[in-house]
Amino acid sequence: MRDRLTDSTKNNSRRPTAGRWIPVAGAVVLILTAVLIFRLVVDKNGNVKAADSGELQEQITELSAEPDKERQTEFIADTEQNKETESETEQEQLSDEYILRYEGVDIAGTDKKGTVYFCEHNKGAGGEGELSLWIDGEQIWRGGNRLGISTAHAGQTSYYAVDYNGRICFMEYNPYVGQGMGTLDYEIFSVDAEGNETTVEKGNIAFDLKDNGAGEIRFPVDGLLSFAETVGGYIAGGSLLVSTVNGAFEYDSSYDKDNEMFPYLKSVYPWVYDEAYFQGLDINSCGSLEQVLIRLRNGLDADS
Repeated sequence: MRDRLTDSTKNNSRRPTAGRWIPVAGAVVLILTAVLIFRLVVDKNGNVKAADSGELQEQITELSAEPDKERQTEFIADTEQNKETESETEQEQLSDEYILRYEGVDIAGTDKKGTVYFCEHNKGAGGEGELSLWIDGEQIWRGGNRLGISTAHAGQTSYYAVDYNGRICFMEYNPYVGQGMGTLDYEIFSVDAEGNETTVEKGNIAFDLKDNGAGEIRFPVDGLLSFAETVGGYIAGGSLLVSTVNGAFEYDSSYDKDNEMFPYLKSVYPWVYDEAYFQGLDINSCGSLEQVLIRLRNGLDADS
C-alpha cells in the first residue's frame, strides 16, 4: 500500500510541473516569431524597409498581371472573331441586295484590292442599276456620278474591269448613236481608298450616218477601225461588269467573243448591225471589220 501511494504521489507531483512549461514554451515561440518578422520589415533605426515593400509590390503585380494577360488574349481573340462575324454578316447582306461582279480591282495608292457589285434598282424595260466598289465589307465608291446604266437605252453603256499597265481598273464605254450621229467614248479610271476617281486613259471618235447639216457625212474608216481595236483589246483582256447592249442587264464576259469578223464586235460597235440592216448590207458576206466599215461608208455616199 505504501508503495502505491508513493508512486501516486510522485506522478501527481510531476503533472503540475509539465503543465507550467507548455504556456511558457508557446510564449517564447510567439516572441521569437514577432522578433523575426520585425527584423524582416524594420531596419536597425526603426524604419520600414522600402526594398521589402517594393519586392512585395512586384510580386503582387506579377501575380495580378498573369490574369490580365489571359484576359487580354481572350479579348483580342473575341475581337477578331467579332470582326469576322461582322464581315460575314455584311457579306450576307450584300449578297441579298447586290450582284457580285468582280473581285480584285486594284485600289489606287495601295496594295489592296476591292470587290465590285452591281445593284439592279429595278428590272425589265427601263430598269436602272449602279456599280459600287467595296473593301473589307465597306463601300468606298459608287458609280452614281457617272453615266447611268439603264436598259431604256440599249447599247449605250457598258462597264468593264480591265488590265491597265498591270493593274485592274474600271473602263466605262459608251457607243452612243442617235439622230444619225454617233459619238464613241471610253474612259479607263482608277479609284483610291477614299473613293476618288482618276482618269488614266480615254479616247473618243465621232461619225455621221447622214448629212450632219453642214453638207457632209463624217465616217473616218481608219479612225473607226483603230478605235475599235483599242477598245476591243481592253474588252478581250478584261471582264464585263455590266452591259445594256441588248436592252437588258447582261453579265456574260464571253458575249460575241468568237465573232469571226471582229471579236466582241456587238459590244464594241453594236450600231453596225442596225446600220447594215438599214442599208440592206449582208455583214456575213464581209471578211473583216474594215470591209464592213468601207461598205457602210459607200452606202452613206450613195444616199447623199
